[in-house]
Amino acid sequence: MTPYLILAGVILLLCVGYVIYQTVTIRKEINVELEETWLDAGEYLVLNYTFNISPKPDKITFIYIGMYLNNSEPYINQTETVKYSTHIEKKFRVPFYSQNTPIVPGSNNLTVTVKWDGESFKRTLSYTINRITPIKSLEISTDKQTYLNGEDMNLTVKVESSITTEDDASIELRVYAIKRRIGTYYYTRTYPIERLQEGLNVFNYTFRLPYCSPCAGIDEGEHPVIVEIHYNGLKVKSVEESIFSYSKK
Repeated sequence: MTPYLILAGVILLLCVGYVIYQTVTIRKEINVELEETWLDAGEYLVLNYTFNISPKPDKITFIYIGMYLNNSEPYINQTETVKYSTHIEKKFRVPFYSQNTPIVPGSNNLTVTVKWDGESFKRTLSYTINRITPIKSLEISTDKQTYLNGEDMNLTVKVESSITTEDDASIELRVYAIKRRIGTYYYTRTYPIERLQEGLNVFNYTFRLPYCSPCAGIDEGEHPVIVEIHYNGLKVKSVEESIFSYSKK
């Protein structure tokens, strides 16, 4: 075999190897999807990745920025490096509202950057945060509709919670009842709640109704009862109904 043929063979092998190398390195199929795009606080934002990268890297690095608080400061700002796999799942828990995590309802996003062997992939994922506290519902009722002066009104408050709340959560029920002519309320009460259990929570309160009189500024007739529930300083729900009549003896 002449030197020219040997040289030509070497050049051919180099060219074939270069083409194969180029074909392999541009093969980077990456997909990331959100399992759910409508979330409540306490639920998980789940990211599902599928990778088809060749040659396979030993490790890949993820950079996460997003889940914005008050639509400005990112709650998630994280970098992690993991072993390469064709399927990877990542979870982030949506925080409940607090002074330290003032999450807001509405549209939000998370930007994901994936890096490996000098290559990178970037994607911004959008989702919606619905409820930002564990309070699902608030209902009130009284033991009857019509009361006489000086009678006791028994008020029942029902609160449905999505979880058993933590010890450090600040929860209050605020009750306003018997409206005076000047617009203030005869009863203004605040009841701290140590903990809500997951599911339905029932609270009972008793109020002695005052006598109607011009001096007290209280007229007979219908009077509203307002109940509010506050979670970590945020008024979550309010129920206002004229649920009883008030008659003189």
